[in-house]
Amino acid sequence: MDQHGNNVDGEIWVPVRSAESNPDRFLQKAKDAVSRVAARYEPDELYIVWFCKVLGNWKALISTDAVSGMYWEVTYNGAKKETYVDTYRKAFNDCVPDR
Repeated sequence: MDQHGNNVDGEIWVPVRSAESNPDRFLQKAKDAVSRVAARYEPDELYIVWFCKVLGNWKALISTDAVSGMYWEVTYNGAKKETYVDTYRKAFNDCVPDR
């Protein structure tokens, strides 16, 4: 690369991004965290329902195809470099029709 950051020798330069800035790495880290907390599930048995990033924090909702009714909320606190996993079990699915 030259002094302006331009590629001069044909190599492809890809910046290495941490889990804080790379959604794919965060989603894998989130699945790994759920797998550690809920040891009966492997990361490849889990799927991402929803995720977002707000300021330096990531949040994902993760579930499984198993009929357990379990799902997890994974939050990454970028300021503290900590990951939190909240575990939930679906209790009801009530229909509320429009009037």
